[in-house]
Amino acid sequence: MPRRNTTKRFSPSRWAAGLRLAWAALLIVLATTIPARAQHESAADATGKRPQWSPDRRDAVRTARAPQRTAPRASVRFAQTPNNPLHSFPNEELPAVEMPPGYEGDSISIGEEVVGIPDYRASGAPCGPEGCNLDNADPYAPLLGGGGDWLGLLPNYDGRVWAQGDVLLWWTRGSSTPALVTRGTDASLGVLGEPGTKTAFGAENLHDGVRWGGRFSGGYWLDPSFTWGAEANYLFVEQETAGFNETSFGSPVLARPFYNVITGGEDARVIAAGGAVLGEIDINATSRFQGAELLLRRSIARPGPIAPGCAGQGWYAVDLLFGYRFATLQEDLLITERLETAGPTSIDLYDLFDTRSDFHGAELGIATHFQRRRLSIDFLMKLAMGTSYSRVFVGGSTTTTTGGASDVDRGGLLALNTNIGQKDRDDFAIMPELGLSVGYDLTSQLQATFGYTFIYWSNVVRPGDQIDRDINTTYLPNGTPVGAGRPEQKFVTTDFWVQGLNFGLEYRF
Repeated sequence: MPRRNTTKRFSPSRWAAGLRLAWAALLIVLATTIPARAQHESAADATGKRPQWSPDRRDAVRTARAPQRTAPRASVRFAQTPNNPLHSFPNEELPAVEMPPGYEGDSISIGEEVVGIPDYRASGAPCGPEGCNLDNADPYAPLLGGGGDWLGLLPNYDGRVWAQGDVLLWWTRGSSTPALVTRGTDASLGVLGEPGTKTAFGAENLHDGVRWGGRFSGGYWLDPSFTWGAEANYLFVEQETAGFNETSFGSPVLARPFYNVITGGEDARVIAAGGAVLGEIDINATSRFQGAELLLRRSIARPGPIAPGCAGQGWYAVDLLFGYRFATLQEDLLITERLETAGPTSIDLYDLFDTRSDFHGAELGIATHFQRRRLSIDFLMKLAMGTSYSRVFVGGSTTTTTGGASDVDRGGLLALNTNIGQKDRDDFAIMPELGLSVGYDLTSQLQATFGYTFIYWSNVVRPGDQIDRDINTTYLPNGTPVGAGRPEQKFVTTDFWVQGLNFGLEYRF
């Protein structure tokens, strides 16, 4: 979660050197002010009243006393008391003192001085029983403000810019497929349900294993008060490929099972059997998921640190998110088959099922951040609602080659004239996201994160769901169609989810 930059504090080990410098400075001040004070008292005793200030000196004092609230600078001014020798200062305007950027400070009295300081306790919460002793400060405690020029390449944004990169170790919901390849005997010929027939590929979920990915995000607070921000996010899960390849001279028998609507029972197309046919089958299935967001971030509870560096204390922030979300899921299933006979004749065919789903929607969410010294916890909840555009493409062909001459027919086995083509549709869809992460500040600007993310997407299309196993064999290439055309063109939608672990780094400029 984006947070204000942090300011590094002195460690307790440096206080000894600081105190020695402070004592030396105090001695110098006393050496210069005591003679002036003695002269001031002598003049008062001689005249019976204190000397009057000149108009220029009075203007300088008024300038110093005027409140200066504009961050990141605050003025130092001095109280008008008889014991404060203002007249000993040069007759010029007092300089402004640099204060931590991003604050509008109040004033407190320190001895006889009134010094402008930042209001760290913006929430009004008490500092706590341990107080605000800087001896308790963590040098990397995340405080507001204090951004710097990053390697001289970026201007001083005072912590208003953040960038994060995550390595993803995610799982996706698998895509179901029917039995696509079987092994059998000369008696069973690979027909499902017959003794000796076993499924070689299919009848299982594809793309349900662990997949690597990446997520990149960055943003910018639009105003110095960290009220409005804009951010962009992009994520991807690596393309996964599942496949199967086998070549056989007939032992074992290779076949492609289907349901024959003409005979009303299970059947199979034999690829290799009896040693007379050399058959090869290759299946390739791919899946890829990615998404992006453009969001505005509105702070609704951002008190900042309860106190600077207070041991045992922390701070929290709550932001409202709203904007646009995009996601896409692209998958395909390609089945290629090759048969060679002693003719010599070869038959090459393929069936292709290609699907794509694109989500476009408006998103609303809430992000909370809890910080305690270097440790932090972030919780994210978002809901996007919009349109899921889905497209299903089915293609297939059979190429017969005899004596160097080739003849191409439309249709393979599962993709025939009855279901070949493209179909698309728009459906209402939702895409909620939940996230939980733990962070640790490695430095005042660099944080390591570890977390979990879950994303759900309704109404997507996937290749295995578009396969119709019911085949009217009269519609096969070179056949004479009789009866109802099967397989049918299907358009089946289902749900999709992706979840997993995130490992990342966030840098605040």
